[in-house]
Formats: sequence, structure tokens, C-alpha cells
Amino acid sequence: MPQKNPMAADSDGMSTVDVYDLASSIGNQFEKLIDCYGAECVTGLMPMVIRVLEQLEEMTSRSEMENTEIADLKFAVERLQAEKKFKAEERDKYEKASVIWMGGMEVSKLRP
Repeated sequence: MPQKNPMAADSDGMSTVDVYDLASSIGNQFEKLIDCYGAECVTGLMPMVIRVLEQLEEMTSRSEMENTEIADLKFAVERLQAEKKFKAEERDKYEKASVIWMGGMEVSKLRP
């Protein structure tokens, strides 16, 4: 199975797994630099990159939770809209049945 490019952007955004994959790739690149040039060449850069990756992980995790909440809210809105439509249809049926039962008298005249 081909390995996913951690730098590839997609329309869904980045997941926490993508952040971990990216961190792994960056770590591998740091190891190559250390092997070629020694640890001194990355000692100043490494803590900054680690901090940025930690912040990216936190923001990505928050985004995933918010996207889940948005999906849940959309589902709730759809359910409430369907319920509202059903109740309106039931009310219309009741009003039509009441008109027939009352012998054609308008229901609107019976309401205060």
C-alpha cells in the first residue's frame, strides 16, 4: 500500500493522524541532518518545530471535535424540521377532520 504524503493537502483539512505522520516525517528529516552535520545544527530549531507541531495537533483536535459537534447539530436541526413538518401535517388533518365533523363550520370561527 502506498504511503500517504504528509504534506498533501486535501479538502477535508488535516486530521490528528496527519499531524502525527507529519511529525514522524520531520523527525526522519532531522535524523538525516544530524547524521550528516551533527546534532548542533538542529538544537535551536528542533524545540521550535516541536512546539509548532504540538500547537498544530491541539488545533486539529479541536477542529475535529467542532466538526463532530457541527454534524450533530445539523442532524438535530434536520430531525426538528422533520418533526415540525409532521406536526403541521397532523394539525392540517385534524383541522380538516374537525371541519367535516362540525358540519362544515369553519374551525377558525371556533378559535378565540
